[in-house]
Amino acid sequence: LTLFFINFDRANIVKSEIEQRSSDFALSVSETLRISVENLQALSNVLVYFEDINNVQFKGITSNYFEADPGLLILEWQPIVTKAERLDFVKKIRKQGLENFRLWEPDASGNPISAKERNEHVPVLYMLSRNPNGDDINTLGLDLAWSPERMKSKLEARDSGRAKSSELFRIVTGKDARYEPMGFAITLPVYESGIVPVEPEQR
Repeated sequence: LTLFFINFDRANIVKSEIEQRSSDFALSVSETLRISVENLQALSNVLVYFEDINNVQFKGITSNYFEADPGLLILEWQPIVTKAERLDFVKKIRKQGLENFRLWEPDASGNPISAKERNEHVPVLYMLSRNPNGDDINTLGLDLAWSPERMKSKLEARDSGRAKSSELFRIVTGKDARYEPMGFAITLPVYESGIVPVEPEQR
């Protein structure tokens, strides 16, 4: 009988500690998300006033926000490019200095291939990254429209006018990357005027 009460008491202590750790973790994640969204909003307010910035300028503008937010692994600018705009878009970016820029996606085995034709492409145009594993991260040109799990939150963000978080997925860190950590994306929609349109059709 004594042993039962001792074990019961220990079980309650362990359960309480697990609940406390879970609560602390949820609070930490919530705070990290809040800071990241605030940084993205501040950054978007700066970027809408610059037209035709290049990769170097993007890194210069975003580096302070990025360094202040240790929760971020990759910060990307992802424009929506229609099928009709694709060729001109790629030519324009190559003229800006990214000579080998092209739209790509991974195939079923993870090998990079040319991005398939789609009505809308969502390529990584500019990026800033850190990799705790020490490998290079380079997602320039990755057409995120290839992935339904990535696009779900992006379309929700665009249509709602608010930041949206995706479900967990394996993060692509480059064309031949062996390091693919689990993570999620926060998408903040940025509109041409810098103001969220009132009507859903306009968004």
